Amino acid sequence: MARGRTSTGKGPGKGTRLHKTVAWLWAETTEPHKITQKNADSAYRIGMAPCDKGSCRINCKSNPNCLNALGEKLWLGEVQDNYWHTLQDPESERRKKNEFVGLKNLGATCYVNTFLQLWFHNTSLRSALYHWRNLDFDDQQSSSHGTPKEEKPMDESTAEVKENAVKPSNNLPPLMPSSCISDDNITNICAHLQLIFAQLQYTSRRYIDPTPLIHSLGLDTAQQQDAQEFSKLFMSLLESTLSAQPNVEVRDVIQKQFGGEYVYVTKCDNCGNKSMTLSQFFELDLNIQGHSSLSQCIKEFLKEEELNGDNQYFCMACNSKQNAKRYIEIQALPPVLNLQLLRFVFDRKTGYKKKLNSHVQFPDVLSLDGFLRNDAKQDTSDAVYDLTAVLMHQGTSAYSGHYVAHIRDTEANTWYKFNDEDIEKMNNKLKLSGEDESDPGEKPAKRPKCSKGSHTSRNAYMLVYTRRTNDAVPEAKIEIPEHLQEMVAKDNSTFEQWIDEMNKMKNDMINKGKDLQASVQSIYQMLPVKPKEDYEWVLTEWLRTWLNDRVEKKPPIDNSSLLCPHGKLHPEKVHNVKRISVKAADLFFDQFGGFPRLKSDSICLQCVKSICRQIRFKAKLAEDDKLIKANSKNKPDSRIGRSYWVGKTSLHSWKRLATIEEEAKNPVVKVPLSHNCTPVNRQSNGNTADTKNSRLSTESRKRKSMSTDEPTTSKQESNLAAGLENGTCAEVSFKGSPSQMDSPNQEDSSKQNDSDNDDDDDEEELIKFNEDLLCVHNNLVPSLSCRRLISESIWKRLIYYFNEAPTFPENHPVCQQCQVESEDERRNLEINKTVAVEERSILNSLYYNKHRPNLYDKDNPNISFHVLSNSFLEKWRSFLRRHHFVSRPKCIANQSLLCPHEKFMFNPELKGEDGSHEEYSYILREEWDVISSRYPYDHVITVTKETTDGDECRFSTSPEICENCHASRMLERARSIEHYRHATIFVRKITDEHDPEEIQRRFEEETADTDSPQDLDYNSSDTRKQSNTSDVSKRRSSRHRKQRGEVDLIVNSNQTLRDIKLELMKSFSVMPMDQHLSLKGIPLSDDAATLSTLGVRPGCLLMLKLDQPQGGSHPETLLAASTTPEKGFQGTGLLGH
Repeated sequence: MARGRTSTGKGPGKGTRLHKTVAWLWAETTEPHKITQKNADSAYRIGMAPCDKGSCRINCKSNPNCLNALGEKLWLGEVQDNYWHTLQDPESERRKKNEFVGLKNLGATCYVNTFLQLWFHNTSLRSALYHWRNLDFDDQQSSSHGTPKEEKPMDESTAEVKENAVKPSNNLPPLMPSSCISDDNITNICAHLQLIFAQLQYTSRRYIDPTPLIHSLGLDTAQQQDAQEFSKLFMSLLESTLSAQPNVEVRDVIQKQFGGEYVYVTKCDNCGNKSMTLSQFFELDLNIQGHSSLSQCIKEFLKEEELNGDNQYFCMACNSKQNAKRYIEIQALPPVLNLQLLRFVFDRKTGYKKKLNSHVQFPDVLSLDGFLRNDAKQDTSDAVYDLTAVLMHQGTSAYSGHYVAHIRDTEANTWYKFNDEDIEKMNNKLKLSGEDESDPGEKPAKRPKCSKGSHTSRNAYMLVYTRRTNDAVPEAKIEIPEHLQEMVAKDNSTFEQWIDEMNKMKNDMINKGKDLQASVQSIYQMLPVKPKEDYEWVLTEWLRTWLNDRVEKKPPIDNSSLLCPHGKLHPEKVHNVKRISVKAADLFFDQFGGFPRLKSDSICLQCVKSICRQIRFKAKLAEDDKLIKANSKNKPDSRIGRSYWVGKTSLHSWKRLATIEEEAKNPVVKVPLSHNCTPVNRQSNGNTADTKNSRLSTESRKRKSMSTDEPTTSKQESNLAAGLENGTCAEVSFKGSPSQMDSPNQEDSSKQNDSDNDDDDDEEELIKFNEDLLCVHNNLVPSLSCRRLISESIWKRLIYYFNEAPTFPENHPVCQQCQVESEDERRNLEINKTVAVEERSILNSLYYNKHRPNLYDKDNPNISFHVLSNSFLEKWRSFLRRHHFVSRPKCIANQSLLCPHEKFMFNPELKGEDGSHEEYSYILREEWDVISSRYPYDHVITVTKETTDGDECRFSTSPEICENCHASRMLERARSIEHYRHATIFVRKITDEHDPEEIQRRFEEETADTDSPQDLDYNSSDTRKQSNTSDVSKRRSSRHRKQRGEVDLIVNSNQTLRDIKLELMKSFSVMPMDQHLSLKGIPLSDDAATLSTLGVRPGCLLMLKLDQPQGGSHPETLLAASTTPEKGFQGTGLLGH
């Protein structure tokens, strides 16, 4: 609960750097060996004036004497008592005077709480339940209670029940005792209601726990049930339980309070005879669909129904079927009229319940005399009712939401809103305007105009009207049984004891906080150092921790991170420390401990000298850099002096290299990385020579041997055109023109692919100045692209930092050996270029993949093609496209297309279903003759098609097909197709206007597995592609462009169709039952089947048709409801378990 620190817009970094500059200003004019104690004190900023108390909004990091804004503001100011504790106010749990009591929501039991509050406020029902007696346990109760006791008023607590009090332990606040009162003798629903009503009437708590009643009914606290069904079942159960009571006022209370009568009347149109069936009711169920007011709902309930046609009525008087009228006629109205507005209805289209969110208007005063028949038993003078309760369901779904009740206290004529534990008084007037707010993201419904004396709601599901002439039992005359008084009194006593313990703990915490505040104030006043007084250095962050009230256990003082290599305070760490008095430091180390203590003698002169040397070096470096940049743009004038060669990378990085040289000569004083380091055996590293030698090792140099500015490839033999007599490739003997064999050295040329980034690599690897001018023979490189001339004046400034750097005047000769090698490489590049241009011209169609032979072309009945490995084809195309950087293929390797028996592994009759299109391509005989004359090859493979007179095609291969190996390959391929992971499929939403067959045809054409004729920018690979269906699917999927209304899904073969529908529900917001998927025109209907068994393969397209559900139900709530069968109150105490 500490108060947040204030800050200004100005960051601390700028001020810190400014004060550091001032503290070291003397270093620019002072030699390191002439440093005095005064200079060292300035570096440590000892003489800086302390800031006035309270003058800084943020702490001055640059001033070790500033003790402001460390967190002291809290301790020095006036602190409110409630700051020193985090305990809840126990009085907030106490029932306010003349206020009602709430009910705890156990998860999804808010619908039960609303009815309990409603029935409690019916004083006649409450009084009758207080007079209920458990006939089975009367004898036991009389023996346990003994002689009758004099009733005590409920505001006088009985003796304290110490065994029920919850004692605090381990400085933790005592837990509030449970508001749930349990008794083993309470096993009946009426006994539970008695106890709950007694608590609601006399408890000292703000709310009570109805858990015993919920458990006795067997209700699931995590599942929200139908509130209207609960009301009906509970009333029926309660009436049945009370039926055995000898007291008639108790036995008939349900019927007398809520019971009414109506008759079903069927009147014959022919003879006027009436058939009447009497029925009793506790509530009227009113349909609200299509109605906007309560009167309309009642009229529909009582309206006449015509019975004619096939629905004629058999009249006993006429002894034949006759037209008739059927209607309901109310005979008697109860004192308390419950009107159920049927908001939750069953939707036949979706198969689920839905909520009707339409507004219904209802009056404060309801007159029912106009709805009574003239011959009704009810006196019309007793047909005027006042609104006394409105039960509401907040939410748009029938499967979720929240229940609240608005109930009028009839004695005080005041409305209250009962929302579980919270109760809100409504200032004598019912207001429902804020209760009908729409869910977030839902378009707000327009609220209809409401006439005076009426209300309108889209959430009200039950209205309770009480007869104006109703003789309810006054609150003061309600008598509570003595045993209930004792139980509630015990609970109140336990509750009061908890409040006392909480208050005691709160006072203890306040006193402890005030004592701590006084101690901190006393020590804080000791912190400032007086003039000429000894002092100590303490980590600033530790001081913040000490002043942080949220940190209960303060850690020991750890100054180890402040030490320099000499075991003293590092000058660069002054901004992390504060200077405090020795007296305060003694108190800190005695109370909290720590190590090491940095006293007045912790100033390190060695580190001050080292930093002074660095400052002077950087100042000279900046001055020389400014001069070099100003003169390096101008061409050296040979009339003024000599010119020198310098590497471009070296000139660009000379400041970094100079810093490395300086650090090698004078190691930089660095702060230890570990926070646990100690000054024991800490010495400066004297192996500077070894460090220099390791960093400047010439073994890591990158040599250049370029004679031109063009990118180079690896060396090729000059007799490439002449060729060799024989060649080898993967230990296979090759045939072909010996004049076209590649040089063995040619394989190294691929290493030059990244030559465009040579300059960046040089800058990263360059360690010694001007080493980028050296070739592998330690001579001047021939290439002019990596060096430039500078004037003698600039060279002298550079050589000051690099006195061992290689020196090359303007007329220094280049390396002759490198010049010869460069010329050879240039010549080899020209040969490669000539070969690439020539082959591209001769084999133009093969290179661009145009006009490729089609083995299955019906216009060519008898044809024969050669087979060429795709692995070679991709390398060859890559060489022709990028011959400066990619090596020429060494040979045509068709061995991968043959099995171990040296037979062909693919069957042309399958038209690529065995993955042949991934492994090889068909080429013309003329193309084979050209390419085989230029590259050695291992095997010649041909495929021939012959067409018989009956137009039957026969295919033959040379070598022949190996049936066993081909069958094994097909089996492996089938397995890999059926079992896949992380594959992509497409789902496209269609309507009746789309043609599925046309969509499928276009999709297959688009994703056909043929190489793109013009796409020559794909990445070539030197490794043979695997014959794997996952590769095929990925290739197809990546080349497919998604269409409108289409989504792609990453799936596994073991997922079910239902899993896919659940994923699609997120994209299209449509329930799985409204989704109809098909594959190639075949409907997919088995939701439990896996994708593998349904034939769904990677890269395929599913068609989706949607049925839009009606009623505006939320898919997520319908899904939650559909996961388990709806059981209602089956298995609960409401239905007898």
